[in-house]
Amino acid sequence: MSMGFLIEKGSPVIWRGLMVMQALERLIRQVHWDEIDYLIVDTPPGTGDTMLSIIQNLPIAGLVENMSNVKCTNCASNLRIFGDGTSKLSEELGCKILSSLPLEGDISMCADEGTPIAVSGRNKDIEECFKKIGESVVAFCHK
Repeated sequence: MSMGFLIEKGSPVIWRGLMVMQALERLIRQVHWDEIDYLIVDTPPGTGDTMLSIIQNLPIAGLVENMSNVKCTNCASNLRIFGDGTSKLSEELGCKILSSLPLEGDISMCADEGTPIAVSGRNKDIEECFKKIGESVVAFCHK
């Protein structure tokens, strides 16, 4: 199910506050989900009112650190160009880091091609990162 089904194709979503909350409420509560094991909600980045309302009473399975490092093309060392904020946030929230995804061109190339990198066969290390995330979320849900 997608917010995209609620708007005209190619139209941007320029909704604010109450409109967003009502649309999300409809997506979550009025869709017949049948018997599901998991409901994964993919949200845009940010901490706006909508996001804060959604996550307010949900347990956190863990954090995924995106663009955690970039590999130097000259010496092959990993550079943490954005610092270590995820570790600090993990400590503050009392949850673990499920995986750290590097800043890697293969990810955006696969996305542009419409193929998830996790199943593309293009980068085994990143496939393992996504596999680890999935396994960690499943284990968390079965606690």
